[in-house]
Amino acid sequence: MYSTNIMLTESRVPLSVKVYLFQEGKGTPEEACGEPMILIKKLGGVPSRAKMYPVEGGRLCGGFEEGSFRPEVRFSPVDVYKPPEAPADKKYVPYLKSQRITAQYTDGRLRPFRVTKSFDGNFFISSQFPIEGIGCSGIPVFEDKMRRLSQHPEDELVAHFQGYRRAIGEYGDVAARLDGFGERVKSEIERAKWDAQEVVEALARMHRQSPGSVIKFIQEIGAGDYLVDPGLPDDAELALVD
Repeated sequence: MYSTNIMLTESRVPLSVKVYLFQEGKGTPEEACGEPMILIKKLGGVPSRAKMYPVEGGRLCGGFEEGSFRPEVRFSPVDVYKPPEAPADKKYVPYLKSQRITAQYTDGRLRPFRVTKSFDGNFFISSQFPIEGIGCSGIPVFEDKMRRLSQHPEDELVAHFQGYRRAIGEYGDVAARLDGFGERVKSEIERAKWDAQEVVEALARMHRQSPGSVIKFIQEIGAGDYLVDPGLPDDAELALVD
């Protein structure tokens, strides 16, 4: 199965999405050994960089460096679904009229995102957990904090998270009753929010055995407000993330 509705240049191919290769003016994909050629973009090499790898027999072969393909070559995702038909417990790259769908993050910028379809059939933005946080993944100081948190038992982290949430509510009550402490209370609320976010991120990483498991766990611990419904249009197309 392949879709010609989404046609991408090499630089626009998302990571971890299997694609067919189309030569200019052709409506069928290029073949290799009598079968459509499948490629996937992954990070590889030293230093790490995006490369296009042919997929043969479920295995990746030697990769092509970025810019190896002629500008007129186009790529189309192998597995594309409409939202209702998309399998649950999977991640997808959403498109609308062949363009990546974007969302406005808390810094005001529009960014493309991925979505996860939960076990109950709902979609949530899955680019990061929690989505409202700053994109800290990969920053050494943040990753060191994640490693330290991961050494704690899960139930202990859940208790910490719930304690931070209670503290946020209590600080809010204090701010409503007292004058003259606004900035100090606001600072404490922001600190508790950040601490809660870090704990949710650490817990989410513990449950990433499947995309749907992350969402289910976050809902179960009462952190569902960190999950963002992207409001996908009915005519959106979803490219499966491998």
